[in-house]
Amino acid sequence: MRILLVALLLSFTSLAQASAEATVLAQIKAMQNESWQEAWTYASDGIRRKFGSAANFRTLVEQQYIEILEAVETDVKSTRASERVALVVIELLSPRFDLTEAYYILARESDEWRIISVELRPGPPSI
Repeated sequence: MRILLVALLLSFTSLAQASAEATVLAQIKAMQNESWQEAWTYASDGIRRKFGSAANFRTLVEQQYIEILEAVETDVKSTRASERVALVVIELLSPRFDLTEAYYILARESDEWRIISVELRPGPPSI
């Protein structure tokens, strides 16, 4: 019985992690394809209230998160998820081979993962 419970918990955690990662990667892809209405759907209710529209969201991203838009490669570096909150770390590779780490925090809203914040940090030196 204990093994079954552990297996179920691990399965839930893996599913939650995969779902959170898929949300982040889908938003990045939408933004890079200039599908701003789609990208907007992955934002949390709080972000949507704060910025009010996909157009305002686009302006923010273009001014403060250009590394996400310019990335030629995106890799999931790590993910931690509970039932309600997740942290997804994405490594972004620029056309100049600079690395940036993007720390995404997500929350469950209406049974879907939604992005509540992202922080960019310089990654380790690249080759």
